[in-house]
Amino acid sequence: MEGQAVISRTGQAQASSVHGLKLSASMKDSRSESSGKILTVMQQGVEKMQSRSSAEAVVLCRSLHRLATYADHLYRAAEDYFRSQEWRTAQDVIKQKTAERDALRGKIKHRLKQIGNNSERQTKDREYRQLAFHEGTISKVLEYDEEEQRLKIANQTRYLQIALDAFRRSLLAGQQHDLQTVFRLCQLWFTLSALPDVNDQMAKAFHETPSYKFLPLVYQLASRLTTISPAGIQEDSFQAALQDQLVRLGCQHPYHTLYHLFALKNGNLGKDGRPTAPGLNAGGMLQLVDHSKIEAATAVLQKIQQSSSRRNLLDQMQQMIRVYVRMAAAPGPADKTKMSMTLDRECRDTRNLDLIPPVSISIPVDPSGAYTGLPHFCSFGSQVKFVGGVNRPKLVECQDSQGQTHRQLVKSGHDDLRQDAVMQQFFHLLNSFLQSRPSSRRRCLRIATYKVVPFTPAAGLLEWVEETEPLLPYLIGDHPYRGGAWGRYHRPHDKDFVQSRGALEAVQKSVTSLDKMAKAFNQICKQHTPVLHHFFLERFREPPTWFERRLAFTRSVAVSSIAGYIIGLGDRHLNNILIDSRSAEVVHIDLGVAFEQGRFLNTPELVPFRLTQNLVDGMGVTGVEGVMARCCVETLQALRENMTSVLTIVEVFIHDPLYKWAMTPYDAQQRQHGDQEVLDGPSERDARPLNADAERALLRVQQKLKGLTGGEGEARSAEGQVKQLLQDAQSPYHLSRMYLGWAPWL
Repeated sequence: MEGQAVISRTGQAQASSVHGLKLSASMKDSRSESSGKILTVMQQGVEKMQSRSSAEAVVLCRSLHRLATYADHLYRAAEDYFRSQEWRTAQDVIKQKTAERDALRGKIKHRLKQIGNNSERQTKDREYRQLAFHEGTISKVLEYDEEEQRLKIANQTRYLQIALDAFRRSLLAGQQHDLQTVFRLCQLWFTLSALPDVNDQMAKAFHETPSYKFLPLVYQLASRLTTISPAGIQEDSFQAALQDQLVRLGCQHPYHTLYHLFALKNGNLGKDGRPTAPGLNAGGMLQLVDHSKIEAATAVLQKIQQSSSRRNLLDQMQQMIRVYVRMAAAPGPADKTKMSMTLDRECRDTRNLDLIPPVSISIPVDPSGAYTGLPHFCSFGSQVKFVGGVNRPKLVECQDSQGQTHRQLVKSGHDDLRQDAVMQQFFHLLNSFLQSRPSSRRRCLRIATYKVVPFTPAAGLLEWVEETEPLLPYLIGDHPYRGGAWGRYHRPHDKDFVQSRGALEAVQKSVTSLDKMAKAFNQICKQHTPVLHHFFLERFREPPTWFERRLAFTRSVAVSSIAGYIIGLGDRHLNNILIDSRSAEVVHIDLGVAFEQGRFLNTPELVPFRLTQNLVDGMGVTGVEGVMARCCVETLQALRENMTSVLTIVEVFIHDPLYKWAMTPYDAQQRQHGDQEVLDGPSERDARPLNADAERALLRVQQKLKGLTGGEGEARSAEGQVKQLLQDAQSPYHLSRMYLGWAPWL
């Protein structure tokens, strides 16, 4: 229309006034495009290199990984920008300017009705010319701002596509960066699974890449199985790619994959091994049954069973799992003083499963998928023994075809071994990080691990760690807790365990001042001599061996302390910490209190990890200074450098609604009071959505890895964070308020 033409001509009249704006825009565009140009040059260089000989595969793999990492860095920077206040402000400005432009256009339209469409009148009308000028200026600014936003969105999409493609090709080119690549690739996929293009790229990566490279994430993959498609999507391409890959993993690497799928398939089995309906069990725990996961896992297992090469293996594995679940659910003798029982006939008659290795052994990954020459299960021992614990777990023995005897701990009850399994996965990953760093590899830093295999939400199996003993019996012996090393080496006027416990209990009940409590606690510690250094003198008589074992002890305490702090591991009383009589390394067991749930026990746990006087005593005259502090820093730096992989493991709980996040009063009572009836009755678990708790846990892990947990608002260096943690772990202000059964004076 003629009026619009006049507006355009009037806008051209003020072109000189926005020339500076255009110049600024072009400069800003050139800066925003610089990263894209660098990325293009890198991509072209990699393309040229890919055409060269196979002898340069190592260089090609490294180049692809660097290209992917750089593109991923640009993608994350764009993602951070879209979550920032700057982006929200820019969007608000666009909305405000759009409203102003629309208002001006309304006024112009109204003015045109008053003066008519005569171009001469419009040119002479001062009000009309002012309105048109302002509208043209705002339109130019809006056009620039909207184009800039579109460019940022397009760049982010481009960065993502290049990152996914380069990550995929780096997996094909070599093995140098497999672990970091697989974790980041899957994390991107999990985050962006609603995008069909991303699912198509991942399906391509799964088909082209050797399947064994995805084994470290098999639990994370399986936890996302479901039959529920996103709203409005007829065919879920994410689930299609996911299930195809799990079928591939199950067929090619059954011993590393199938137990996870069976655990999901058995998600509706209760403590007695029978299907349960959602509701409260006898312990006040809400039984959550996700039928969509059960159906999806069943469908995947059926597809694997259709493979003629794996049909018999699945049948034998199902038989083995059924026997273990039955064994775990078997009631113990009415007389709780009896420490053994005879296996029932079905368990004793289970023999010679020639395709199933003993469940507790660790099987090396065979890239070919052949898995030949493995020992197979022959038989169980006739007796099972009971070991300490509320649920009376059973210690069983099984023999393999090579004549080896394997001891296994079978558990059934309220403890969910899926969490222990993920904790062990985290520890294995940490060992990989430490092994990849020259400085930590030189120090032989590692954390002791053992195998955990969940069968149902209520039953599972743990590898029995041989040649170990809990620290508590070594330090003070068994009941009445006046023996052990303390009984052999204590000073004449020292207090024993019971007296020290009574003294701290009296302080906690009568003293309210923190300063007085800390002072009284220090006095209790002085009257209970630390004796752990005698362990090394007794077991390792040769000076070089004594020195090496004490060093190994200090290093293992450092690694396990930082790992426990990052993952929020609690309930570290001295029966949950074992010491290896051969290597002197510590082994942590019973990992059911994690992600800082210890802070919400009836008596909150206030320390980041256990570092009481006996542990420090075992480190020698330097205490926590020197080796302990340096190894803590090395471990924390290794975790910080691999934050993405750590968070990918933790995120499994967000996508696993069967995981019991919140801790009920019943849970807290069981943890700190055992069988004592201190509650009026079972307490119903809060039925609110569980993801909020999982998101909080993930955020806390992120903050710890960034050094942002001090409350100062500024990230600490690894050295500064470790120094603060060591102080907090030994603080009498914290230790004096710990639960008495935790024995903070030991």
